[in-house]
Amino acid sequence: MSLFFVNLLLEVLFIFPHVKIKWIGVNMGLTISCLLFLTVVCTKNPGYLKRSDNFMAMVLAIENSQLCPDCECVRTSRSRHCAICNRCVERFDHHCPWVNNCIGIHNHNYFFGFLTTMLATLLMLFY
Repeated sequence: MSLFFVNLLLEVLFIFPHVKIKWIGVNMGLTISCLLFLTVVCTKNPGYLKRSDNFMAMVLAIENSQLCPDCECVRTSRSRHCAICNRCVERFDHHCPWVNNCIGIHNHNYFFGFLTTMLATLLMLFY
């Protein structure tokens, strides 16, 4: 979070005096949208699987490869157990250390939006 404020301060001090007004508005819009996407990705549930109430009964009825003994839940084909969060995530992509959250089915699109706006902001900065 502080990286965005440092970036904003450097832009205001060194870049904005040399840029036309319309590009300042575009850059500020991209920076604010990047910050909003980051906030959503950090706070949104990535799609944690719910724990079951009667895990021992499921062990007898369901194949063992579909059960997660740590989470005590039934895993789908694309779900994986995150060792950092210690939870199973539906359509698990990875655990991102930059946002300190898993990237799963519920926040994957927001993470892609965050990466896209961050790239656009950096390209505008280098332009």
